[in-house]
Amino acid sequence: KKAKPTLTWNDYDMMWINDDNKGQPVFTMNRAYVYQPEGKPLKWVLLGEEAGSLIALMGYNKKTVIECIKDKTSSGQNQVQEDCAILLSQNKQYGKVYEIVPQMMGAGGAGTSQIRIRLYLFRDLNGNWKFIGESPMEWSGKNGARWSISEKINTNITWQKDNDLPFQLDFVKEISTHDMANGEEFIEYSDMCFDNQSRKALDIYEQNYILSSIDDNFEKILNYLTAWYLNYLSDRYYRNNNVSLKKSNIKELWRTQLLIINPDIDFNNIEADSKIYILSYAEVEKLLGL
Repeated sequence: KKAKPTLTWNDYDMMWINDDNKGQPVFTMNRAYVYQPEGKPLKWVLLGEEAGSLIALMGYNKKTVIECIKDKTSSGQNQVQEDCAILLSQNKQYGKVYEIVPQMMGAGGAGTSQIRIRLYLFRDLNGNWKFIGESPMEWSGKNGARWSISEKINTNITWQKDNDLPFQLDFVKEISTHDMANGEEFIEYSDMCFDNQSRKALDIYEQNYILSSIDDNFEKILNYLTAWYLNYLSDRYYRNNNVSLKKSNIKELWRTQLLIINPDIDFNNIEADSKIYILSYAEVEKLLGL
């Protein structure tokens, strides 16, 4: 039995798109696998729910039907839901862009982590569909017994006249680290853009950033970063007797580095929601000689 999907990508992912009785698109997704019975040639197959394999247990074989359409163009904010299609934007000259949000799936065997990749589709004014690409991976999980981490994606679109695609996709990745021991949370961000040629999301700038609050100043940001990194690194190295972490050393490191990597920020007059670029944990460890 041959499959005739509307769209294919990754050599094995497939999607069928049909309109319901209200004219709204219904998206059906499935994934094909290579199967070779003993002594027989390779062939592509679709696995059923009963397939007794790790793939089946992980849920990747399941056919997914998405009928829920959320209109971000009117509702404003995108509330992430499982198995949802979002009308991300529409333009009278070009067509509509849809964002497909599959359910998060277990990863890592024990199911302690969840992952998801969003999909982007373009429907032109003639009703033709085009697969645009995938978002950066979203995931959530634990890092040891104390820390939980999540990465979420917010998508923005800008319409523009282009021979290939009449729009540009951009992403903001929100990385949240939660300290389950004391309830504190550290949120940083990364800007990414979708490259229409390679069909991949690329980092715009190598440094992540935090967003300033309305009453922030240099000392408040300095103390905030010092306290969080001291807390995180102390937990990471608490078993290593050869490592001595001093608050004063971390604070002086940040006092110097904040000015170096944020040359355009006036720390005497910081506007709310300014991007304050920061160092990664690995960069701080290296500068401290750990």
